Amino acid sequence: MGRGLSTLSYIWFTLATAIVSIDLTYVLTRPSFEGVKTPEHPLARTFPFDQWVYYSTFDKRYAPNDDTFVIVQSWCNLFECLLQLTAVVASLSGLYKFAHKTALVVCVMVAYKTVMYGMMEHFDNSKYTKHNPTGTLVQMVIIPSSFWIIFPVYVGWQSWQRLTIEPPAVRSIPPVKKGQ
Repeated sequence: MGRGLSTLSYIWFTLATAIVSIDLTYVLTRPSFEGVKTPEHPLARTFPFDQWVYYSTFDKRYAPNDDTFVIVQSWCNLFECLLQLTAVVASLSGLYKFAHKTALVVCVMVAYKTVMYGMMEHFDNSKYTKHNPTGTLVQMVIIPSSFWIIFPVYVGWQSWQRLTIEPPAVRSIPPVKKGQ
């Protein structure tokens, strides 16, 4: 196997690691609701965390609270970032098969996590997003979340394709018969 990760994979993993690192920092440093009416996030007035504060007005899971799923997801996101960077470094180091296997694993993780996040909201009767009008919900929650399904599925598919490419057939030379 002589082909590393695609350019899209490098871009996606680098961008996703940056965004997910900000996200996990935001979630793991947010204050608890306990004993406080509406605590301000300690990073609320700092870019880029102010964008997460804005997003939390659409998806209340990101508001100051103790939603266990988002907290656990954030700890898992740390592992996700490490795997993404591992895939990039492995590919740049020529460890293509390992890079593609790692890419495939992390892509499945990201897509699965995002689908699960949406399904939890659906089966929780839209507990954290029902305050949004439909157009706002689609624009601010559904469309951005879809990127975390579409890109990982496509990047994972690329790695799958590169892992399953059959080597070219070896052309055999017929044996020479005696007397020729």
